[in-house]
Amino acid sequence: MSVRDELVQQGVRFLQHPKVQDTPLSERLLFLEKKGLTPKEIAAALKLNDEKNATRAVQAVASVTSGKSGERLQGRVGVVVGGNVGLGQLIAVKLAKEGAKLAIIGVKGADAGNSPQTKNVEAQIQELEGATPAKVYEGELQSWSFVDATYAAIAKEFGRIDFVVNCVPAPKDSAVKPTALVDVEAAAWDEVMGVSAKAVFLSCKRAVQQMLTQDNGAVRGRIVNISSLYGMVARKGHFTFGVGKAAIVQLTRQIAAEYAASGIVCNAVAPGFIDDSISREDCLAPATNNRIPAEEPGKAMDVANAVTFLVSDDARYVHGINLLVDGGFMAC
Repeated sequence: MSVRDELVQQGVRFLQHPKVQDTPLSERLLFLEKKGLTPKEIAAALKLNDEKNATRAVQAVASVTSGKSGERLQGRVGVVVGGNVGLGQLIAVKLAKEGAKLAIIGVKGADAGNSPQTKNVEAQIQELEGATPAKVYEGELQSWSFVDATYAAIAKEFGRIDFVVNCVPAPKDSAVKPTALVDVEAAAWDEVMGVSAKAVFLSCKRAVQQMLTQDNGAVRGRIVNISSLYGMVARKGHFTFGVGKAAIVQLTRQIAAEYAASGIVCNAVAPGFIDDSISREDCLAPATNNRIPAEEPGKAMDVANAVTFLVSDDARYVHGINLLVDGGFMAC
């Protein structure tokens, strides 16, 4: 490899860094220029960066969609809140692969119900052999009127709701960047709590209301909330994010305690260091990997498998847990 080729590769590694990916393109181009890359080399670095990102996304989806389809959730009706982006999207595809009929409640897009990300998850589910096409709704997840009306529409469309997965996307980077208590802005606090606590609360409330109207068999319905390792252990500088995730953990326990006798099963899944766009920086840190007994970060598929277990009949007697998917991190 020539010196110039190595310089291009350094540029790609810079572009791949998690802290860099959300910076304005103009700032990234300026940095590459200062590193001595020519316009042609900058273009090459940008192209390679895009190819790496595309490959990573394809591999993540393939890990969920590959292999033989299952039947653990055959005929069940499920709702995946946040199922049109990131981890929620992969969970949705996995559940559809197991035979579930899905309604996806996504974050509001510029063109509601017709965003590129929504098309993506719909297309992925449609490609699964024997899968039922997903019904997609988009809107403001912190709005009770939207949540209430959407659940009513889903119940009318499918007849019932057997399970709900709340995988609400994290707020924009400015709200969850490492910040100590004394530096937390009220607006950032409200934004994180709106996503981490309010949106999940509204979805859970409406889900329980619907499930209580359904047949009182062994299980009327199941709820799985995606929390986080940082909802259980504090980390300096992650004040709002940690408190918001802790709220989800306690919300899960409260619902389990109050409605288990009514046939509603509620649990949470707490991802540890998962190799995705949100926690990749932590996954790359040697100090992190050295503390994980499994000696590697997790994959989105690991989280999707945990969710599938909790919404299935296999988890009949599991109530109120926060299932860690962390490679043993919390055991140390």
